[in-house]
Amino acid sequence: MWEALLKIMGNLVAGMVIIAIIDSIRIREFGDNFLVALVIALINAALVPLLNMLGFPLPYLLVGLSILLIDGLIVRYIHLAVAGFSAQGIRCSLLFGGLMAVVNILLMLAL
Repeated sequence: MWEALLKIMGNLVAGMVIIAIIDSIRIREFGDNFLVALVIALINAALVPLLNMLGFPLPYLLVGLSILLIDGLIVRYIHLAVAGFSAQGIRCSLLFGGLMAVVNILLMLAL
């Protein structure tokens, strides 16, 4: 329970920092930032164990790259679930998703 809460909070802080850095990504309210962090954390909580099972014989680098790509695609289409979030262009979505993936991988290693 605490591990999941720490991951969500890590995503929330990382999302706020990344949004401050990347101009093409906008969030209207703080609550929308929380929803984005929650959606990314929940999808990663479901997909990472599945990717680890499927990619067990593969090197960890490939699993990390697949998480990076999936997070980029999540960010690209998360505006459908969170109305206050907008990412303009696939590059900024992949950059945001990639940075969030790095944060998630670091959180996974730390916890």
